[in-house]
Amino acid sequence: MPFPKYIVPGANHRKLEVEIIAIGVKSARFAGLTVGGDDVLVHFEPEPIKADIALIDAAVAAHVPPTEIEDAKKTKTETIDARTVSVIERGFDFKKEVLSLSINAQAAINAIYLSSDTLEYPVILCNRINTATITIDSYGELLDLHASMLAALMAARCGGVAIKSQVIDVTTIAQVEAVEDKR
Repeated sequence: MPFPKYIVPGANHRKLEVEIIAIGVKSARFAGLTVGGDDVLVHFEPEPIKADIALIDAAVAAHVPPTEIEDAKKTKTETIDARTVSVIERGFDFKKEVLSLSINAQAAINAIYLSSDTLEYPVILCNRINTATITIDSYGELLDLHASMLAALMAARCGGVAIKSQVIDVTTIAQVEAVEDKR
């Protein structure tokens, strides 16, 4: 069975065939093109090695209308942004409790941190996620709380940025769809 079947909507099949042959895939035999309606399918036998697949991807990408790739990238980045929001909404762990990362919770923790020199310890915080209270016994614990909050926020946001950069760097719809958000 030929591998892979690249589907190239609306491609000029004669030009694509010349370009595929010109890249010189060494690990597989070019098995031809199938034209079906507006789509062109590109076949190889057996499966090419990764380096050759990258060359094939680049040749095929040149024939996919940019709006389709851009639409796929936009949809994928919106999904990643939604996942980032979900990760932030999950909160973060501190002293065996899950604390909120809502804007209000961030503001409250930052306000307590900024006024730490005027506080008398212990300080009791109310947790909106599970209505438990958390006791901060010292300035060191307050620093740990603040650092934990910032680390959780940065992990969620930077993780999303790193995954979105993978989406931006790819050149085919299949590559866009292959980018995974495992957070």
